[in-house]
Parts: sequence; structure tokens; C-alpha cells
Amino acid sequence: MEGSVCVNRGSDSLVTIASNTDLDGGERIRHGQVDLGCYESDYDGISLPQIDNIVYVTPTGAGLRDGSSWENALGDIQAADTVARMYGANVWVAEGVYYGDTTTANAYIMMEGVNVYGGLVGNETADFDLSLRNFAAHPTILDGMGVRRVLYQPNAFQQETVWDGFTIRNGYTASYSYGGGAYLLALSHLRNCTFTGNQSGYYGGGAYARNSTLSNCVISHN
Repeated sequence: MEGSVCVNRGSDSLVTIASNTDLDGGERIRHGQVDLGCYESDYDGISLPQIDNIVYVTPTGAGLRDGSSWENALGDIQAADTVARMYGANVWVAEGVYYGDTTTANAYIMMEGVNVYGGLVGNETADFDLSLRNFAAHPTILDGMGVRRVLYQPNAFQQETVWDGFTIRNGYTASYSYGGGAYLLALSHLRNCTFTGNQSGYYGGGAYARNSTLSNCVISHN
């Protein structure tokens, strides 16, 4: 789609004679560099924002909405994850309530190597000491609205990936599904999180954690 961060972000070295068309049979490289994904866009790439080591998120977004600062914050944690992964950055999320994609079974899908931090006021400088956050005064809430799982790790990671400083609430999975609040596999690490009001149709109403780590977390009323 036009404006997608996936345009012109792939690796040309992976395109071979046997795979020089996309899934629709169209030309694989159209604008100088292959796109990410199985389809090649008709559009040129966008000018990416200047990101240092942090992508910023607020509940409604702000300014240019490119994640480059609090003044130009993204309004979507999942989009911030995608940008952060391209830049090797972390994600900082301001206090407020976030619902994620309301059309899918999982509100948020973890991306390997992208560390995400909540409990922030939304005015901290880039050199702010994250240990000074006040989670009670500035809660960052991920809400499943009682109809979807909140946080989902799709596969075992090879690199530790941290989500730190969130209230994970109102998650839900149907019968024989694990982890209403969170479904975690190898090398994910949730810190300073509260799980409450979540429900699973099988095991782990608050969280299902396999070969993963929860530290300094509160799990209650699930």
C-alpha cells in the first residue's frame, strides 16, 4: 500500500531467478529494491523518519505520527514495533489505555528483539532512567476488551525480548486456547507487569509462559 514501511525494505540478495516474481506473478523488484513480504507494491518507498534508539507512542498519536519523538508520536504500539525493528530501536509507550487491533484474535504480537516499555508520562527525554518510572501513577494499560488475547508470542525467540511496565487486562481466549492475558514462549521476558481480569478457555487465564520469564509481576483476579 502507499506509504507502507515495507516498500523497498527487503534484501535483493534473496531474489533469485526462481523467485523473481511476487505471489501474484508480478515483477519482483519494481522501484530499485525489493519490498518486504510476498507482494511487490506499485508505489515508491516513503521517506522514513529520523529515529535514534527510541520509537515513541501515545494513545492518540501526535504531530507527524512517525514515532520520532513524543511530539510526533505514533498512536499504535504494533506499528511502533515494526518501525523499531527496522531501526534496532526500543519502544516507549506513554500512560493511557491501548486496545490494539480489534479485528484479530491477539491485540498485540511480540516482535523478536524489540523491547517495549510502558509506565511513562509522555514527556521524558531520551536519557531518562527507566528505573524511575511510577507505574501506579502512570499506568499503561493493554486491554483485550474481553474478546481477544492481549499479548501473543508467535514462535520461540533466539534473542531475549522484553515488555516492561504494563497492565494487561480483559484478555480472552476460547476453549482449548492458552493464555488469556499473554501467550509466551522461549526468551520473552515480561517485567513490572500486572495481569488482571483475563480469561482462558484452557490454561493460563493471566498468562501462559513456556521457557520464558516473568519478573516483578502481579497476577491476580484472572
